[in-house]
Amino acid sequence: MFRSYLIIVFTFIVSIALAQSPVSYPEIGNDFLVNPGFIGSASSNYWKLSINKCHDVKSYGSYIAGKGYILGGDYINCESGAKEWNLYWGLGIGAKEFGIGYIDRNIYFEGSRSHSWRIGSLIRPTNWISLGLRTGKNWGDDTRIGIAFRPYKDFVTIWSDAAIVDRKPESYFAGVDICPARGIHFYCNYWPDDEEYQLGFKFDLAHISLHAGYTDENNNEASFTLSRKRLKSPVKYKTKKVKLILSGDYSETYKLFKKDGFIYLSRSIDKLCRDESVEKIVIRLNSLGLSFAQLEEIRASLEFFRNRGGKIVIYSDYLDNRSMFLASVADSIYLNPVGSVTFIGVGVEMIYFRQLFDKIGVTPDIVNIGNYKTGYEQFTRDTMSPEMREEIMKILNTIDTFVVEKVSKGRGVSIATVREWIDNAPQNPNDAKESGIVDELVHWNEFMKESDWNKSVEFSTYVFEKNELADIWSKPPRIAVIPFEGSIVTGNSSRGGLFSSKSMGDKSIVKTIEKAMKDRNVKGIILRINSGGGSAFASEEIWQAVKKAAEKKPVWVSMGRIAGSGGYYVATPAEKIYASKTTITGSIGVYGGKFSLSNLFDKLGLTVNRIYLSPNANIWSLLDTFTVSQRERYRKNMLYTYDIFKDRVLEGRSGLNADSLEKMAQGKIHMGLTAKRLGLIDEIGGFSQVVNDLSNKLNLKDEYEIKIYSHYPRFGLLMTLSQLGLIPEGLNLDILGDALYFNEDFIYLVPYKIELK
Repeated sequence: MFRSYLIIVFTFIVSIALAQSPVSYPEIGNDFLVNPGFIGSASSNYWKLSINKCHDVKSYGSYIAGKGYILGGDYINCESGAKEWNLYWGLGIGAKEFGIGYIDRNIYFEGSRSHSWRIGSLIRPTNWISLGLRTGKNWGDDTRIGIAFRPYKDFVTIWSDAAIVDRKPESYFAGVDICPARGIHFYCNYWPDDEEYQLGFKFDLAHISLHAGYTDENNNEASFTLSRKRLKSPVKYKTKKVKLILSGDYSETYKLFKKDGFIYLSRSIDKLCRDESVEKIVIRLNSLGLSFAQLEEIRASLEFFRNRGGKIVIYSDYLDNRSMFLASVADSIYLNPVGSVTFIGVGVEMIYFRQLFDKIGVTPDIVNIGNYKTGYEQFTRDTMSPEMREEIMKILNTIDTFVVEKVSKGRGVSIATVREWIDNAPQNPNDAKESGIVDELVHWNEFMKESDWNKSVEFSTYVFEKNELADIWSKPPRIAVIPFEGSIVTGNSSRGGLFSSKSMGDKSIVKTIEKAMKDRNVKGIILRINSGGGSAFASEEIWQAVKKAAEKKPVWVSMGRIAGSGGYYVATPAEKIYASKTTITGSIGVYGGKFSLSNLFDKLGLTVNRIYLSPNANIWSLLDTFTVSQRERYRKNMLYTYDIFKDRVLEGRSGLNADSLEKMAQGKIHMGLTAKRLGLIDEIGGFSQVVNDLSNKLNLKDEYEIKIYSHYPRFGLLMTLSQLGLIPEGLNLDILGDALYFNEDFIYLVPYKIELK
């Protein structure tokens, strides 16, 4: 019994030495033990070594801890010869603004074992107030509460802690932390009852944190901590050379196990290019699957980097239209000696199904509003209509001119020379070097030596190191990014499969928009649209949600490769709309219809017995085409839908009127610059420019985070199989694409799906 009491008293004395950090501000000493709630709210992983002295008691401790866990122990030595070992583990849950945790400790003292525990919580409703609470058993002060304030950001922190005994506060202390510069802290604790002071400091440098507290020669402490995330330090992270591999495609949302979506890539590259400490970027291109609009965004950032004096070196095994467009921004282009150059220019091949349908007995019966709303013609014709050809040529001419001009400027040659390169493609490496397409022919191993590849910092490492561990309490202000990618459908969103494309469901998107709108940390919303449209009904549901959100918070739009028809419809309530020069937008029109399978059934020997009690009961039958009266009624309803589309545009785009809109509607598509001239969009720019402009308007400076609010399922069969290498990445057998909507009345869909290589 006496030994048990001795253990408790001994532990109490040691706990006083360990409890100098306030429960409301445990990070001043990187102290998870003072308040287990820190386990739930921590933003990094730590390894800590500590040395404490309190009169004749010395303790040496070490633990690893982070968000959700702690594991460690202490060795305690008393001048009287008594020794003690403490082993502890703990778990926690929470977020930046709230954390709760539990620590379990086993005490070994002169052959006996006892047990203690501690539970705690941190509550940080704003960035200027923190509340701490902890209680436990056989571990110093069983219950302690505390409060801390930050009157001005994190430069000054004031706190007060008190032990609760018999439901009354006792043994309290107060303190203040002054942070005169990044990563440098000086603090003072004061105990009124004992009239005792403790002075301390914490110094953070990169991933290292040094902490020390001094009361008198008999009572002091020190600790050394390693943080996985880079700490906010007096010396900012700097590097001169960064290497980057661009490979495959980048969807607007993240893939399975890693952050590799285009939003993340574009934002990270833009920050890299604006970092004055970076002098050189070395890039390897591998089978690029990016769209020209995505490449335009990345190239713009790299062009900014080169114009400010940075050097860019690019290596590739082969150069096609896309990789040549991007590589031309470099100071030097290196090509594999056994590679190839297929910079052959842009073109389109479109499959027409009319003859096939005639053979198998399928009769398309389509109604369209807008002479240029020709999405049906691949099923009703066997040749391209003049309207379709006009629109396709508009797209090709815009992209062709843009690519040739950029390659000409980047390589420092005339436009005529670039045209000659295209006309003479494909070329072998020797011819490519002789003509000036590339600068050097080297194998990869040689390039790594010549280009400083081996001496450069990995892009992923650079991004991780630049993302410093911010010393803030609550969640920082956010800009919410909601990806609108794929066909617009009713119901839930889908990542797509082998026989279907990615889709954005109205129910999923509405919930996501409402979530971002209600999040008090979200100061603005960006819709990243990469959709050719789809269901008219679903587009209206999404439009209503976007309009409602725009009434509460700034909603801006960043258009990707395509934001046409329904993809443009849902963008119109936004305050500002941005698009790239190669973005396809507009296509204000509507079409719909059905397919009659009557002749196919005859060929298959199928008979259907039918009973209709009204003349229009068969309007959606797959065995009949529309009657004259049905077609007239259907067209009348479609005109109503078309008028709603135009009304939505006029409501959102104040510079347009009914006459001017009708001239640019009729299903016509418009590329970025034309769309800006016509007033359909506001600015030419990529995603990063939208983020920068919106953050400046909101006066967020650098103290905000980009948060993606995805409405797509986290896992999908096709995505999982491709990530595991079981099927080729990007495989999709959806031959007819987005054109067949058997369950939709009317369609807001861009008339064609073009993948430029």
